[in-house]
Amino acid sequence: MNSLAETEEDKLAAVRKAYLTDIIPGIQNVFEQTNRVRESFILVHCAILSISGFYAGTKATTGATYKRFVHDFLPKEYSAHQLWKDLRNSLVHGYTITQTYVLAHRHPEMHLRQAKGVRSQRTGVMADLTYLNLEDFLEDFRQATTTYFGRVEAEPDLLDKLCARYDVAPPATYVADENIADSLRSDFMDVVHLQDGRTETTAHGKELQTAFELSAEIRGKFLDLVLFAEAAISDIIARHFCPDDEEHMLFFSVVMSDPDLKFSTKIQMLEQLLRLRYSDILTQQTDLIDDLDRVRLWRNRLAHSHLDTSGKFLSKGHKDRIQLIFYEKGRRKQQVITLEQSRTKMGEVFACIRELAAVQEEIYARLGLERPSA
Repeated sequence: MNSLAETEEDKLAAVRKAYLTDIIPGIQNVFEQTNRVRESFILVHCAILSISGFYAGTKATTGATYKRFVHDFLPKEYSAHQLWKDLRNSLVHGYTITQTYVLAHRHPEMHLRQAKGVRSQRTGVMADLTYLNLEDFLEDFRQATTTYFGRVEAEPDLLDKLCARYDVAPPATYVADENIADSLRSDFMDVVHLQDGRTETTAHGKELQTAFELSAEIRGKFLDLVLFAEAAISDIIARHFCPDDEEHMLFFSVVMSDPDLKFSTKIQMLEQLLRLRYSDILTQQTDLIDDLDRVRLWRNRLAHSHLDTSGKFLSKGHKDRIQLIFYEKGRRKQQVITLEQSRTKMGEVFACIRELAAVQEEIYARLGLERPSA
């Protein structure tokens, strides 16, 4: 079993090796094997968040640590706030993005280019968009990481912080038993480069692609529905305090869209509002808050677990299930989720959406407003 580093120099070497020879090349490898752009962007954001903990010297990683690392090490063309709010949060928690970014790959000429005043064909809203090209984004992060480690070598305070984080949350390492060693050896053969320049994905690469496609089906659709339910909660709260359209939009954007306002907090706000101002509605929808809490817990499991892409699991060739890895009470755990189970969970979200729609319609009526559009 791999032992943890003990000296400051060994801890720095271990963290540097984890990011520059494992994590960042691993993200590139996942993209080349699967061609999954959004998932690869998610992995980059996870890596930024994790390394921000070493920069801050804390076990916990937050929006503040993420934005501080981006601000201090990535090129100034990146907005730390927008990356966290409009890209990282939306991708990781909702499997979607907002109106700030356009994701691209294999288009380096578009990287960080801005398109001013683009009008949405669906909503008619005007927005300024920034293009992010995956390969350049990953390279910028690699260079930022290299710069960071250079500063750690030169600044004792940063080395102390790195060691403090390492002692409570070292980077993930892999223990290579025979099965894992075989899987690692096969990783170097997943993409065969042909003489004419084409590439051909091997069986293991195809297994990875199938796993990511199943994950998108199982997790992506559920998270999209949760976003819809969360938007309904935000609208109910914002509409109660600001029935006027313009004030409602201001309240919605400034308060309810704050990235630090958690889904759990919104549910608590909704319960308090109904209990204090619409108790009869809460009496009619007796299961609403409990139903939302169950949906929230399942959403957290999907959003905060990573996909099991080990050869041991992928070799089983499942076409109807994925396995998620998560950590709880100091232990590594795993959970299998099937397509059938996912459909059941989506049905639970639909039930919450119907309950919220009934609440929303009743509150709109009492405020003398037109029925909310779907």
